[in-house]
Amino acid sequence: MIHLIFGIAADSGLKHAFREQNHQIIGFPIDFSTGPINHIHQPEGIKEHFNWKASSFQEKADYDYGMEQVAFQRALKQLSEIKEGDKLTIWTCENASEQIGLRISCYLLKEKKVELTRINTAEAMKKYMNGKNINPAFRACG
Repeated sequence: MIHLIFGIAADSGLKHAFREQNHQIIGFPIDFSTGPINHIHQPEGIKEHFNWKASSFQEKADYDYGMEQVAFQRALKQLSEIKEGDKLTIWTCENASEQIGLRISCYLLKEKKVELTRINTAEAMKKYMNGKNINPAFRACG
């Protein structure tokens, strides 16, 4: 089973959840809701996106976007290596970044015949919590 997920924290959490199983986790470490995403899957689009981030976020002037860019390129490579017949689960929520990530992933997989499942984590959590006296607060699932 291959899992696709968006965001650094979500990637780490899913890897931890599946740590004892033989599942592949492909984590996209970027926030697709900020910066240009035109051709984000191609070298010129990646360069434009990360150059924009580096020049736009003044409070992160000392942040090295290079490592984030390398992790993103690694995720794109792993996505391209998915074979026909593979089983994928895409984990999303209702925020812009993850919805854009879902659409980009589906676009990049459109020529491959794969078994695809999408899990909306906000909906799944609400269903799981139904009938329990707990009201979860979703901080990252806009």
